[in-house]
Amino acid sequence: MSANISLQQTQCPADILLLIFEQVYRTASASLRQLRLASRQFNSLANPFVYRHLKLNDALVKCFEVDGNPNDPREILDAIRGVRSAICSFTRQITINRALHWASVVNLLSSLQNFRHLELSFWGKEGSLARDRLNRIPQDVLNGLAERWPSAQISLGKLSSTLDSNDDFSSLPPTRIISLKMQGVLRRRSNQVGRTLWLKNALLKCDQLKVLHILDVHSGSRFTDEEVEENETLPAVEELFLQGYFWLHSPSVATRFWNWSRLTSLRLEKVFIVNFLETVLPENLLQLSSFVTDGHCQSAVDHTKVSVLFWDCRTSFENRNLILLPECVVRLED
Repeated sequence: MSANISLQQTQCPADILLLIFEQVYRTASASLRQLRLASRQFNSLANPFVYRHLKLNDALVKCFEVDGNPNDPREILDAIRGVRSAICSFTRQITINRALHWASVVNLLSSLQNFRHLELSFWGKEGSLARDRLNRIPQDVLNGLAERWPSAQISLGKLSSTLDSNDDFSSLPPTRIISLKMQGVLRRRSNQVGRTLWLKNALLKCDQLKVLHILDVHSGSRFTDEEVEENETLPAVEELFLQGYFWLHSPSVATRFWNWSRLTSLRLEKVFIVNFLETVLPENLLQLSSFVTDGHCQSAVDHTKVSVLFWDCRTSFENRNLILLPECVVRLED
């Protein structure tokens, strides 16, 4: 922005500025913090966007401590009140990705006026299960959220192999979960067979789920056909990312258990692509706008098969987005 521009002389209507700020927020949100310094008007217009989505840290949570520090200078106290007021008025989405002072988090959540979405992406880290549980979100925080904001959406990320049926995940309202990202949770282990069934049953209840990631860098995660009942169908997600998923489904289970009706984004890594494309009907993939894969194959014979299958898939895609990762040996040529 040129320093020669006089903000007082531009006289740009506030509603036009709001549209501009909305676009900046969507495309380059970091720039909003610089725009706020241009003038008091810009600062007041930018605040709703700057505070719309917050990743909680100790400094932000400290603003909601019950007692505060009366010995702080007046300027600091005024700044804290200003931040608290902006958070209460404008924050719609909260991300928690670390252990915090939970009593202050409860105060913060209870003060929000337009809260819509909570993203939890830090519990269930690999390591000592006992240590992880000490760092997880206390039940009273989740209970308070459910009582104060009964319609708020919930996104869960970084759920790992330490997850089990006694975890906090079990107590969350399943109909409010819109995103679920798991790492190694479905890995097959002799002492965790029951967890797969529990997780399947939990997924079946998440009827508003839009994003599902099942990731396993070691490969071997899967639901078996024997674990799937005749009348069970997963939620119709819009985004599906499978990594290391051992795809051995029959065509009937691939069509019946996995719901493809709303899927627009599909990413497959370390998933046997021939097994997948031979069991998933092409018409189930017609609505995809993006299909990303590494073309993972079991044998040299599969490389020949996958070329034909991808040709059919590309024909169905017409001019849409089919991306082969660098590891993929398949070449799509006319």
